[in-house]
Amino acid sequence: MRFGSESTVLRFLPTLFLFLISLFEPCLAREVKGNVPEESEGAKVSPSLQPEAIELLKKVGATYKNLKQFQVEVDVKTSMHSSLRQKSRETHISVAAIRPEKMRVILRNAAGQIQYFCNGTTAITYLPRLKQYTQKPVAKPGDSKSDEDEHDASNFASMGDEMVSQYESIDSGVESARIVREEALVLGEEKINCVVIEVEASKQLEEAETTTRRTYWIEKDRGLVRKVESESRFQPGSKEEAVVIQAEKTFSTFNTSEPIGDDIFSFSPPTGTSEVADFYEPPRRAEGLLGKEAPNFTLKTVKGESVQIKKLRGKVVLLSFWASWCGPCRQEMPVIEKLGQQYRDKGLMVFGVNDEDRETIQDYIKENGYSFPTLVDEEQEASNLYNVHAIPTMVVLDREGNVASYRVGLTREAELRAMLGTLGIH
Repeated sequence: MRFGSESTVLRFLPTLFLFLISLFEPCLAREVKGNVPEESEGAKVSPSLQPEAIELLKKVGATYKNLKQFQVEVDVKTSMHSSLRQKSRETHISVAAIRPEKMRVILRNAAGQIQYFCNGTTAITYLPRLKQYTQKPVAKPGDSKSDEDEHDASNFASMGDEMVSQYESIDSGVESARIVREEALVLGEEKINCVVIEVEASKQLEEAETTTRRTYWIEKDRGLVRKVESESRFQPGSKEEAVVIQAEKTFSTFNTSEPIGDDIFSFSPPTGTSEVADFYEPPRRAEGLLGKEAPNFTLKTVKGESVQIKKLRGKVVLLSFWASWCGPCRQEMPVIEKLGQQYRDKGLMVFGVNDEDRETIQDYIKENGYSFPTLVDEEQEASNLYNVHAIPTMVVLDREGNVASYRVGLTREAELRAMLGTLGIH
């Protein structure tokens, strides 16, 4: 979405948005396509590539390429395990589409709900919790996109289509594939006769080897994927550094021939709902923090240096909660860098706080040449302590360690200078 100069990015929106992206991660099979010998297309077949399994996967791909419309209900369970942390999440996704122009996507998980409607000319994104919606024209082929547009919720259209299009090349790049059994898959009151296929692919990346194993339950009658279990292992070095991501996707409903009325792609604003240019939640986070002792936490910078808030007393401390995908954050960070450099010798300490993964943070900082340290807050410890649910959020602590300022949204340079001046930084 485009962010106005005073706009605020809701933290739960990108959580849902990025999670949706993760659901449609491209099959490793596509990525390793170049590693598969061309002979596998012809007479020579690797012993690990069972011919009947490959033939079935090709038929599945052809089925998906020919889909003109579909309605699916998908339940997704994901978990990530490493020596440092474990995370899990459950999400329900409903998608209806008449390809290539009309799409409806409804996503629900513990963080909230997003609804997206596209009738071919207008795209509407609705957040029920805020009772707000945005309405924007659909980009035409060849239209230029801003950096912020790449993270626009209206991209749900392409991701909704990816729900099925990812299986168009289900047979590509597979290193091993075999039919293991036939099984009646029970989905609600329905029993679906399926062929179960196990597939494996791997790829040597620049910094890590990745291996993905998938088990597909393929409906015998229609050649549709009704369930997928996958396990991806990313191993950059030692076993202790390995990250394992497990996912289970179940297509409880998969209609491809029933007529879809145009009304399903239309949005009627519920009573009390308002149209906005950008989603915004009023900043009520500062209540109970201003003028009081700053909550203490200890985090490490991207360079591995430990920082404890209570040990910084005697300095004015600026905490900038940001993320690489956040448009207003990107506008604000050059100002923070400038003032951090200018007032470093006058008692100002500047820290970014970011809950993305360390590599993403490092890459963005290096690309933009920022020198102020950023604290890695992957578990959102600092964000929770400081009631940060929207970014950018800027918190300034005085020399006594109390919260002197709490601002949600983009802070202009003149405003920041004036606020620092009240704390003796000028």
